[in-house]
Amino acid sequence: MVKLLFEYNILNQKTAYNLGDEIEGTMYVTSQEKKTKKIKKIQAQVIETYETYQTMSSGPSGFSMRGTEVSPGMFRPDAGESSTNVSGTYIPRYEHIKIVDIKDNDVINPNEKKEYPFKFTLPNNIIPKKPPSASNWRIFIYFRDDSASRLPKGQNKDSSIFNIPIGSSQDLPSEDMKFCSSCGKKVKKSAQFCEHCGSNL
Repeated sequence: MVKLLFEYNILNQKTAYNLGDEIEGTMYVTSQEKKTKKIKKIQAQVIETYETYQTMSSGPSGFSMRGTEVSPGMFRPDAGESSTNVSGTYIPRYEHIKIVDIKDNDVINPNEKKEYPFKFTLPNNIIPKKPPSASNWRIFIYFRDDSASRLPKGQNKDSSIFNIPIGSSQDLPSEDMKFCSSCGKKVKKSAQFCEHCGSNL
């Protein structure tokens, strides 16, 4: 199992992005291996995630979906449906909307940290998912390699994920918050240091 640590820095980070905006920055990959390893493909995967509500009814055979399937795996309760013995749950959905190949076929030495600059535009044909069909819609970038390697033990997954605040996205900061330009997490506007990564603001 290849142990690689992924981090990123987004240049000119904004509090809100529009579809079609350019994303530019640097991806950092650090090897925690004892031997030189090959990297098949370094990628930035743009992913949208949201939740859909599904109702389930209990019966002799256990639980089953209730309502009309309006798209694969998405159900809408039928009119006049009884709520007796009916429960519901929110199901998370993930869809790749763009995959950017940053670097192919590279080699990284033990304890080496490599930098990979990138620049790409966000898709402009994304339709934000809104209630009642979906909730908690947002878009994020997942920085990773395509060799199916796992995160090293103890690594914070957030170090390789950048949440993009777009329109009705749940990640828009409030008036008293801003984004850290180094790690992309929300901090108070009055803060001089990021409480998450320690960077100067």
